Amino acid sequence: MKTVTLDGAVLASKEALHQTLARTLAFPDWYGGNLDALFDCLTDLSEEVSITLLNWDGLGDYGQRVKKVLLAAARENDRITLQVI
Repeated sequence: MKTVTLDGAVLASKEALHQTLARTLAFPDWYGGNLDALFDCLTDLSEEVSITLLNWDGLGDYGQRVKKVLLAAARENDRITLQVI
């Protein structure tokens, strides 16, 4: 199982967030770094992954939108476990 911790206190921009996700989850080259592509890539994951969100409230509106996408993808793909701390 792959484990990913995303710390909102460290991620300075939405670009940094998408780059971190793409790198740690080995998203394909076509990943566009947007919420639609994020959902598509997450629901296509074939390996189990545990994602933990830390300090997420500080990311504002975009962070909340990302969290909604992550929650929706976890409901769609039972290989994803999501924890918000």
